[in-house]
Amino acid sequence: MIRHRKTFGFSKFGFTVLFYFVVASQIDVQITRAQPDPSPDSHAESAISLYRIAFSSDRDGDFEIYTADENGANQQRLTVNTANDGMPAISPDGTQIAFNSDRSGIDEVYVMRFDGSDLQRVTFDGGYWPAWSPDGKNIAFTADADGENVEIFMINTDGTQRKQLTFNSGQAGSSCPTFSPDGETIAFDSMRNGQRQICIMNTDGSHQRQLTASDGGKESPVFAPDGKMIAYWKRYDPCEIRTVDLQGDETTIYKGRDSDRYQLSFRPDGSKIAFAAAYPGNDSEFHSIFIVPTDGSRQKTELQPLISVNDFHCSEPSWGKRFSTEETTPSQTQD
Repeated sequence: MIRHRKTFGFSKFGFTVLFYFVVASQIDVQITRAQPDPSPDSHAESAISLYRIAFSSDRDGDFEIYTADENGANQQRLTVNTANDGMPAISPDGTQIAFNSDRSGIDEVYVMRFDGSDLQRVTFDGGYWPAWSPDGKNIAFTADADGENVEIFMINTDGTQRKQLTFNSGQAGSSCPTFSPDGETIAFDSMRNGQRQICIMNTDGSHQRQLTASDGGKESPVFAPDGKMIAYWKRYDPCEIRTVDLQGDETTIYKGRDSDRYQLSFRPDGSKIAFAAAYPGNDSEFHSIFIVPTDGSRQKTELQPLISVNDFHCSEPSWGKRFSTEETTPSQTQD
């Protein structure tokens, strides 16, 4: 789902959902291969498609969860209902997808198998923006804490032992958690001294500290697979994808436009980042999914979309490993 923040963070139950009702036969699907991988084994890797990307799209009338090969091919719809499903997160072993849905009336976190079967509700007091722990036993997420602030929580994947990790005063909410690969640290964004910055804490909520400094507007952090850096979206003045190491040194990966809204996901080998943004040269707000190398070599290059549907959103990518026994035809999740 495409979501917009309050001045302090998120709207009450996440983001404001934009609805587009269309006839399926009117949808013009455009799938374009992203910039070619210069590595010599790129063609073999694409054919095997060791990884897949989960994403959300409103191409069928409301936001649903889809998956595709990492080259944009073999797109499959996993959820089928009249609610809005979004923010998919592939589990570390590739067998499950966590996501949020407002099918109960408010956003809650759910988990399903990678083929769309065996749907399980995880939260019952609100939750969105789920992130898996490396061992797959816990999910960190964002939720309303007191009617004003959004905070970071953690819960077992079976829905037990919900625990609040951040406690902010005033309108200084925290959101968008991501685990370090060793499972010892959670990065998140938070309003600190009037500016949204990237912060880190221990997974029990202790030792919270601000990692970035200077200009604000820093959101949606995600740990690199090697744990040495965190990518995030700098959303204005200028709009960029940046990385920051654990010492606080920041590097620009891609220069975007102030109208862009990025949700980031590393390729499991750390070589690329998938993100969602408005199509270059298109004045509309419809998002497509793009990829960019993490070495900064394409930071000023106009990219072609990996996954794009004319006049509809494709957003919130999650790049994960392919489950080796994944079924060829997924069982779609119903209401």
